[in-house]
Amino acid sequence: MIEAFQAFLEGIPEVISIFILTGNDDFLVHVAVRDTDHLHAVVLEKLTKRPELADVRTSVVCGHLRKKVIGPA
Repeated sequence: MIEAFQAFLEGIPEVISIFILTGNDDFLVHVAVRDTDHLHAVVLEKLTKRPELADVRTSVVCGHLRKKVIGPA
């Protein structure tokens, strides 16, 4: 079931990353959308139609910092 759902997510154009998690949540799905209306449409029209989904929660990223990784000397 997990592999089928992952394959489904890979087919959604807005999905740019899929993280498989441990703990209470199984997946973290990173999407790129125009605005909150587009996010709402992706969630309602694509994700919530899947019978294996029990819950969907969304968060909007307001900022992003990436630490520079320094390789071996």
